[in-house]
Amino acid sequence: DGEEWVSERLPWSVQGERASERAEAMASAAATALRRARVVDLYRRSLREIPRVISVFDMEMPERELRLRVRDLFRKHDHIEDPRVVEFLLHRGELDLEETVEVWKQKSHLYRLLGMDETETARPVELQGESAFLRSFYANN
Repeated sequence: DGEEWVSERLPWSVQGERASERAEAMASAAATALRRARVVDLYRRSLREIPRVISVFDMEMPERELRLRVRDLFRKHDHIEDPRVVEFLLHRGELDLEETVEVWKQKSHLYRLLGMDETETARPVELQGESAFLRSFYANN
């Protein structure tokens, strides 16, 4: 009630400014919520494609590891609030996902995108040094 009393006594131009400020704030909040929903959708679609990506690119990496890498990519930019930058990153993420799913990327491009070196893939046991079996065998013979 108190605000209505104050509003009645304010000049029309001030009342209009308040209304437009509220409308702008509501529009901005709605746009932010929409961008957030688009980011979440992109993240979910990226996670859904992981099994296929592992298969198509013949990646020697557990699905869990790849999920963590994708999550880190999204978290790397979670502090950004500028709408233009968020839109740019969303567009770039959409392109990266499309290029990966359509196999327009090469395996090396995917590794670079994930912040990995191709040598980080799982190596065969014989390249990692002695296995527990060999140590046991050598100790007993």
